[in-house]
Amino acid sequence: MVMKALIIIMSFDMTVFWCATLEVCGRFHRNSSELLKSWKLLESRSREEAKFMRKFKKRSRPLTVGLEGIRKIKRLSILKFIQRLVSATVRALLTLQ
Repeated sequence: MVMKALIIIMSFDMTVFWCATLEVCGRFHRNSSELLKSWKLLESRSREEAKFMRKFKKRSRPLTVGLEGIRKIKRLSILKFIQRLVSATVRALLTLQ
């Protein structure tokens, strides 16, 4: 009985910590994506400046947390993490019975 309570408490603590961390990273990615989209509203003073901004916008990517080409943390990562964590916790509790 003590082991089950300990597993539940540890699972809850880690869930809260990682959900908060993933939420911050997901918001960071979303805000940087919105920033890049907002550059479309900029007005340029000259042709050269407009040409430079077009090239710069095409080259720029949203800032992300994670390893480039391997794993990026986005808003959807939070849902996937919670789903996997809940299923793993339920499996652990079922094996202790």
